[in-house]
Amino acid sequence: MAFNCSYETRRKLTIANVSHTIACMSNVNAEFGYLAESIIKRKGMTKKAVSEKSGIPYSTFNFMLRGQRAVTLDNILAIAEATESKPSALIPKQFKSEAFAEGGG
Repeated sequence: MAFNCSYETRRKLTIANVSHTIACMSNVNAEFGYLAESIIKRKGMTKKAVSEKSGIPYSTFNFMLRGQRAVTLDNILAIAEATESKPSALIPKQFKSEAFAEGGG
């Protein structure tokens, strides 16, 4: 599909799409941080202890909890192991489907 618009209009559309993508990722990262902090508090642990057990540097871990750093699958697995939680407890809801929850598709 070709767009019949000026360079300036295409540039503005690209900037808007990038900004939207960044905003969505920030929301995902923030939700991960909320879920992780909830688990840490519920388990009676400290962020420092989870950082040490997971092998994630404390400053990096804090950035993740504040939603200021992207989280990898390796991070999720390490934090789940450190908190003795299921990795799925750290996955933001928009990545969960009813089919997976029920063991299907």
